[in-house]
Amino acid sequence: MTAPTASTPVTAHGTHGTLERFVGPGVAWNAGCAAVRERVLTCASAVRNVQNRSANLHCWLSQTGAGGAAQGGIGPRLQLEQYDLRRRLGGVRARLVGVDGKIREAAMLRHHAAEARLQNCAARLDSLSPLAVLGRGYAVVWDESRTRVIRRSSEVKAGDGVRVTLSEGELTCEVVKTDGSDN
Repeated sequence: MTAPTASTPVTAHGTHGTLERFVGPGVAWNAGCAAVRERVLTCASAVRNVQNRSANLHCWLSQTGAGGAAQGGIGPRLQLEQYDLRRRLGGVRARLVGVDGKIREAAMLRHHAAEARLQNCAARLDSLSPLAVLGRGYAVVWDESRTRVIRRSSEVKAGDGVRVTLSEGELTCEVVKTDGSDN
């Protein structure tokens, strides 16, 4: 099985029904969570293994009585402490808290990077805005009906009306003279 990429969704399904009970069957995980999912499934498997061993040990104790230490072996209490679920689950819980902190930190870093990219794009877009161009002292010259932009002096003649749009306001003007040179 190949490792998923960052853009590949990973679906939670399979023989591990424990996780599906919490998140629902067939839930799509992004690849960043796939490793955490696998660790959780591994921990769940380890817990089931410890539960089975504990049940076997309790069965053995009920059959042999309390005599394990008196017969030269490890006492039943010491054997039970090896499989103490509270202690083992405490370690699993501590690891999960550590992983949770790392996931939160990574999410915050991605959020800040995306926010910086957005601000950069907004600044570039603002610098290209027609209003920003007008704000730098440029103007737009329209015909009198304001239906087309005048780009050359040859498009108007003396006596024609034009409108000039500035960064703040508009002027209605009359062409007095054109110099006739189109550059």
